[in-house]
Amino acid sequence: MNELKIFNSDLIPVYTTDTGEKVVIGRELHDALGIKSQYKDWFPRMADYGFSEGVDFNLLKNERVHKEGNRTVKRMVIDHILKFDMAKHICMIQRTETGKAIRQKLIDLEKAINGKDSYMIEDPIERAKVWIKEQEARKQLEMKNAAQSQQIQ
Repeated sequence: MNELKIFNSDLIPVYTTDTGEKVVIGRELHDALGIKSQYKDWFPRMADYGFSEGVDFNLLKNERVHKEGNRTVKRMVIDHILKFDMAKHICMIQRTETGKAIRQKLIDLEKAINGKDSYMIEDPIERAKVWIKEQEARKQLEMKNAAQSQQIQ
């Protein structure tokens, strides 16, 4: 994931990775949910619900500039790039109206993205990207079916 591009910023910013996947930034979700504890304490608790680095989220290191008195200080801040499923689960765990609203927004956005077949997309580049993903998914299913058939035999 080299670059994140903003996709939607209604309740929480949603980004598109260079692979086309939609993701959420952990600190932005933390802030949008109105969590009282510090991010550094909150995120490990959320990850303990069975989420794995490299599968459900990836580490993101940012350099942030802060003013401390008369001087400017640069600090490395740890953040996380969350896949939609993890973000939705975290919103549900919070059991708040805000969490429920953000989760529903992510579900609606995901449906809008995934609900279009490649032949329904007007932009030729986006249509090609979706078609390629459809073909890859079809190949994976065919390989899985072949493997299961082999096991059955």
